[in-house]
Amino acid sequence: MPKITTPNFVTLHPVAPKNGRLDVGQAFPTLEITRTETETAITYRRITAVDAPDGTIVFMRDPVCRGGSHHRLVNGELVPVNYIDALNELDPENAGRRRYEARLGLLPRKPRRFTLPLDRADDEWVPGDTYPDEHREGAYVTCTKRSGRQIWIRATTYEEIVALGVSP
Repeated sequence: MPKITTPNFVTLHPVAPKNGRLDVGQAFPTLEITRTETETAITYRRITAVDAPDGTIVFMRDPVCRGGSHHRLVNGELVPVNYIDALNELDPENAGRRRYEARLGLLPRKPRRFTLPLDRADDEWVPGDTYPDEHREGAYVTCTKRSGRQIWIRATTYEEIVALGVSP
């Protein structure tokens, strides 16, 4: 069981995937708080017993900065890991869904009306068909209705893309 030393106000927490996000658990227990004095400062450090194997992702809560960050436990040291990498490692089966939904950006999730320009009025937009988005690579839109130059489109869901056989 590694012992990690952090500033006094920082606590370490285990994390686990829950509902597509990383859920932070109860803090690991504090073994002791040490005090160091120099001529210019007094420093307090927290020694925490982290009951987790090497390679585990932990959350370092920092109330001074009103936040925290994710770290990987490697040989008794904390190595920073960004949130997306930590989430993809702990919940790999939903990584494709998260990548696809990130590509959708601000595409409308409900049908929205667009008017085609005069020079593109003869474009074939067939209701019920799915098309690659012109502006976001890897994103798809579904035409829900067409009336003359007006079309209604929405972002294609991850389930629909997978059903079409496209690998997002």
